Order: sequence, then C-alpha cells, then structure tokens
Amino acid sequence: MSTDANAIRKARIESGALEFCKQRFGRSGVKTGEEIHSSISWRPTFHLNKGPVIFAVEVEESLDPMILKLVVNDILHFNRPITVCLACSLELFQSDPKQAKIKELRKNGVGLITVDESGDAVMQFPCIPLAQHFSEEFLSEKLRDLPSRLKIAFQAAHQTFSVNPGQGLQEAGQIVEAIVAAMGEAAVKSGALTASKIKSSAAETIDSLYAVLKQQRAALGGARSFAKTYRNTASHPARSAKGAMTKINLCRDGFFEAVRICRELSEAARTLKYSLRLHLV
Repeated sequence: MSTDANAIRKARIESGALEFCKQRFGRSGVKTGEEIHSSISWRPTFHLNKGPVIFAVEVEESLDPMILKLVVNDILHFNRPITVCLACSLELFQSDPKQAKIKELRKNGVGLITVDESGDAVMQFPCIPLAQHFSEEFLSEKLRDLPSRLKIAFQAAHQTFSVNPGQGLQEAGQIVEAIVAAMGEAAVKSGALTASKIKSSAAETIDSLYAVLKQQRAALGGARSFAKTYRNTASHPARSAKGAMTKINLCRDGFFEAVRICRELSEAARTLKYSLRLHLV
C-alpha cells in the first residue's frame, strides 16, 4: 500500500474513532496530537476527559505498538487516572491469528476500537484506567496458595474491582471478615472461646481471638490492621481527579493486602486444625 493510501487509511481510522469517543464519552477536553502532561513521554493521537479519567487513544495499524509499552510507567505514576486504547482497522483486528495479539492487549489493560471501511467504529473490548487494571494471570499467581473457595471469591471480587475499585475492595474485605468469623466459630467449637465473644463485630472477634490464640497473633494482628486501614477507603468518594487516582491506588493496595491476610489466616487455621465453615455470598 502506498504512503498516500496509508495516510488516508489512518485518517479514516482516526476520524471514526474520535467521533465514536465523542458520542460515547462527550467532547470535554478533546485534544488531538497533544501531550497529556510533560511527565508522560507520549502524544496520543487524541485524548479527552471521561469524568476524572483521561481517555487516550493511539491510532496505529499494528496490534503491538511499542509506544504503549514504553509509557506504562509514566502513566502509572501520573496523578490522574488514564485509560489507554488502541484504534485500528477492522481488517487488522480480524487478521490476528488465534487473537494472540488481541489477548496480549487485554492482558495489559489496553482497550481496542476498530474502524471499518465505511468509517464506523466499534469498541471491541472496553478498558479501565491502567492503575485500576491487573490481569487474571497476575491475580492467579497471587492466589496460588489459597484454598479453591477463596480463589473463586477473590476472582469474583476482581470482576467487581474492574468496574468499581471501591466495591471490589469492599468484597475483598468481606472475604477477610468471613475467615475471621469462621475462625471465631471454630474457636468456640474447640473450647478456646465462649460463644458470647464472637457475636459482635469482626474487629471485636479478632480481638477475642488475639487474646487466646497467642501463636497466631501475627496473622490476627494483620487482619486487625487491614480493617482499620482499609474499611472506610471504599466508601469515601473521590472529590477530584487526583483524589480518584489516590483512591484507585489505595483500593489496589488494599485488595492485595486482603489476599495476603487471607493466606496468613488460612495457614493459622490449618496450624490449629480448624475446619473453617466460610459464609461467602
């Protein structure tokens, strides 16, 4: 294909993708070929505001553009959430054998818009701010040592996190609370606690367990610290773009802290030979 034909093709993709984004997300802050910020070494084809999030699009006739890999670190350290999306021709999308490159884009949190010969655009798969994204493969590695029921629960929480980090963290916290409650019930069954000690809040149940399970205090202390640090993070709305980025980072940290705490509590229960009856939704 000639240089002129390539230029025409790219212009058609850009026009179709830009109009699609304007109609879907609005026309606030639309900028073409301009940098997002001096700290980010990338000039996307265009970007616009999607609420507190910057939605940035790179038009490219390649499904593995190097620039998107090079700027990830800059984006993750920026003080505002940025969503990254690739726009290409529908023909290129359909020509990817076994969708190997498509899967790689999704794994890396990059969205994809395709534009056909008529200029009609379609969002092939959505994307979220990169700071909010972690792949299923990455999560699976984090969950590797957990019992299968906890793995399933965290995978469900991850789905929620991808849509709403605050609610995703809340679900992760509920998994921690479920283990605490189950340990409390097991402690009563073993005679280590009386039933009256576990009929209050999760925090008070932790304190009761902490008093009698001296060898498990490290795990229980971690659970108490988690509740204190992250319990209210999910419910506090972000009041600015910078606040939205701060909340996403806190929720992400909290989610993986919940995984770590559950692993330690599960190990403590095994050591005690407690059979946990988990009450998970």
